[in-house]
Amino acid sequence: MDKKFLNRVVGRLVKETRIDYTIGKLYAPFYLLHFPKFGSPCNIPLCSFINNPFFIHSFKEHCKEVYGLNNNEEFNYMWNEYGNIIKAKMNNKELV
Repeated sequence: MDKKFLNRVVGRLVKETRIDYTIGKLYAPFYLLHFPKFGSPCNIPLCSFINNPFFIHSFKEHCKEVYGLNNNEEFNYMWNEYGNIIKAKMNNKELV
């Protein structure tokens, strides 16, 4: 597993994710996979993103289609990293 590559992918996904604190929504680029005909990101409540099966599935499919990742170990590593960063951002915390 090339963690350097995986970390770059996670960093890119984090940069492409927008958190709207005023309405409590998370806009993620890979969540578009479920609603392609609407042309805008779907949003979900901040508190439920980490356990949302559609969100997890979209994340996995996006990583597979865009970055060629098809290994569950890599996916789990990236999901944990992404989730930790986004949760920290939601709590307005800086990561070291």
